[in-house]
Amino acid sequence: MGNSYPDRTNFNGVWKINEISKNKVTHKNFPSNGTKALCAGGKVPGNVNTIDQVLISTTGNATDFGDLLQAQDGRAAGLGSSTRGIHGGGRTPTKLDVIQYIEFATDGNMSDFGNLTAARDQLSSHSSDTRGLFAGGLAPGKSNIIDFITIASLGNAIDFGNLTAASYSGGGTGGTTRAILQSGGLYPATTANNIDFVEIASLGNAIDFGDLSSARYLSAGMSNSTRGIFGGGYYYHSSNAASHTTIDEMNIGSKSGGTDYGDLTHAVSHNRGGSNRTRGVSMGGHPGSSPNISNIIDFLSLNSAGNATDFGDLSAARQPGSGMSNGHGGLKNTP
Repeated sequence: MGNSYPDRTNFNGVWKINEISKNKVTHKNFPSNGTKALCAGGKVPGNVNTIDQVLISTTGNATDFGDLLQAQDGRAAGLGSSTRGIHGGGRTPTKLDVIQYIEFATDGNMSDFGNLTAARDQLSSHSSDTRGLFAGGLAPGKSNIIDFITIASLGNAIDFGNLTAASYSGGGTGGTTRAILQSGGLYPATTANNIDFVEIASLGNAIDFGDLSSARYLSAGMSNSTRGIFGGGYYYHSSNAASHTTIDEMNIGSKSGGTDYGDLTHAVSHNRGGSNRTRGVSMGGHPGSSPNISNIIDFLSLNSAGNATDFGDLSAARQPGSGMSNGHGGLKNTP
């Protein structure tokens, strides 16, 4: 193959071992199987252990990837590196502290990773290529805990710091250095629009990032290296409750809050997101009118504002447990 080394856009052919080794060490390239988003577990309306996968750069229905360690409802959180997907927390209906993982390159079942610092559900999450964060949740009261894990090594989560307020919120986005976490929830009987941020590489408490364009929580997070997205979500007030179509964007490097970007194809909350450099996907969720749940996968451009478009369907309508991808936020394993 000469000097035409394999990289993320060219990994066909037969390669000598010494050429691949030289390429990985010297040129920092290696073959990639493209960007995947996984949607794990959820309510159908009973609890399931199913893991669906979609290839973000195409369109079409989800296909089977494998299974969680146990069936659980749609209240966990997911994150990923360029090689490994992580699923944390949730409930069965007992609240869980279990963290599970898979390798994106190989279809199969989750394995045990370790445990959160406290059992809880409805968490926010985000990750760089090395570190994953799980924030907030119900444990059973609202929590301000931020946990972190080192994705490449198995083990229990470690305390990172605290959100600005205890919340159960279920939405996270950001880049490779900064995590933006929904810190909404009910205060005490209406939904807030708060969002926090932390610098992923350094421990410490969260700082206020700004506000979403409208109060809601339980949104799908998507991102490229500069733009964070929250799609959908749920608004609750004692006299009014509704799921949203709203898509917010925010500049990850600023502290300016969210602005309107477009709309999903349908109003939904508890949806889960994944992304690559150019495209985000929103998977499943709850349209807001019980007992309805959604099998719809939407996609949207992360480079230009506009409404989402139909991508395909999950294997079954459900309120997903977690969503994760191997190309979000500027991770380099993207086609």
